[in-house]
Amino acid sequence: MPPQQGPKSSCIVCGFNFRPDEAKIRALYPAAGKKIVLTEVGAKAKPRQVDGLYLFHDQCWGRIMDHFCPREFDLASFYQALLPVAAQSGQIFWRPGDDYQRQYKEEIWHPNFVPFTTEQLINPAKEMPKFTDTVGRLANKTDIFRALPVELCEMVAVHLPTRDYFVLRSVSRAMVPIFSSTNFWRSRFLINEERGYLHYMIQRLANYERNQIDWRLLYHCTCKWKYSQQLDFLIKIWQSLRWLRDATLAIKSNISTKMLPAFRGRALRHYHNSTSWFENTRTESVDIDSSLSEIAISVVKIDDITYVTGLKFSYDDRPDVLIGYTAPGATTMDGMIYSVNDDVFEYPGVQFMVKVSHLLGFWFKLTSRGLHGFVVLQRKSGPAGVCGDETIEEEYAIFLDEVTKIIVTLDHCKITNLGIIGMINRTGEVQGLQQDYDHLLDHYSPHRIYPS
Repeated sequence: MPPQQGPKSSCIVCGFNFRPDEAKIRALYPAAGKKIVLTEVGAKAKPRQVDGLYLFHDQCWGRIMDHFCPREFDLASFYQALLPVAAQSGQIFWRPGDDYQRQYKEEIWHPNFVPFTTEQLINPAKEMPKFTDTVGRLANKTDIFRALPVELCEMVAVHLPTRDYFVLRSVSRAMVPIFSSTNFWRSRFLINEERGYLHYMIQRLANYERNQIDWRLLYHCTCKWKYSQQLDFLIKIWQSLRWLRDATLAIKSNISTKMLPAFRGRALRHYHNSTSWFENTRTESVDIDSSLSEIAISVVKIDDITYVTGLKFSYDDRPDVLIGYTAPGATTMDGMIYSVNDDVFEYPGVQFMVKVSHLLGFWFKLTSRGLHGFVVLQRKSGPAGVCGDETIEEEYAIFLDEVTKIIVTLDHCKITNLGIIGMINRTGEVQGLQQDYDHLLDHYSPHRIYPS
């Protein structure tokens, strides 16, 4: 479904409503002969009635283009990538509330706006990790990187995620000097790299200021954040635009495919390649394929509120994967539980065993404190899980035609958020959800389907 157009139509990227006098708007829509048209700035009146229309602030469109090299971008592939991402809610990931829009719109989209400075980011009191050259003592003659000059080793490292470079450094003495390379650490802050959400902050600095930055220390100091609504907003946009670039390039390389890459929920945190994000949280992921046979959902009452504390994924062809924890002695149950008033949810809680044949996604209750209910959605199978506390109204559903990865965010005692990555058909609508799910899904308006 295309986004709703009207007096409060909004940008598909940032979700902010257009002002009545807004002039710098671009429109993207399909014309005759399946040609995709991108209007010039301000030419918005005529195409407002076109099906499949998407509107952008000109500055938001410019930020999209910043993620592409000149020869990478293909308008038709980009439009296809946009369809499943925006199908459920009319924008990429989030629609800010009216209060947030009034408070932050002008400053957030000012070209020089960043909610902090480099001085605030670099904490001099934060001690750098100690470097120990254990590799040097264990190096052997079979290290193929020993034959390369350090410049080529640096070029290899620049194209690796930092975690992968650390793994490579642990097995190759020739890669150890790269740890002190300014070029390597500066590359982490390019727009499509791990700290790309800081790209505009870096670009606004004068050359002499950029030359004075300790890039390795800056990377180290930005491994964890204190939560900020403005920062979270900017990171969500950056993650979504990186996804659009990756999906566009994937579609461009295989334009005949019937399925399109898509994500739902907070599924893009892997782009910053860090297991920790905001303070006191961590992110873990699990790959999903046809060998997945069972999901175990651990639920415990904490201060009279039910929380999901762990998910265990069982496979036919490999070991189980546990994210979070299951308390020893938890009661094993199956089926569908609608009420959590029973004392059985008191510690050590309950572990729900759900047989899986074709996973589509999940239904859950979510607040800023964590997940309070969790139901597995499958093709041609009834719902199974726990609905959670009736007093919590924040209910969401995320689902795709094919789920390939689940990304889970946790704190020290429970799951706080999750997302899925996979494939969806070109209509953007998931097929095969049985009528058994109607009582969970039919009352959701588009803004309650949780796209990010």
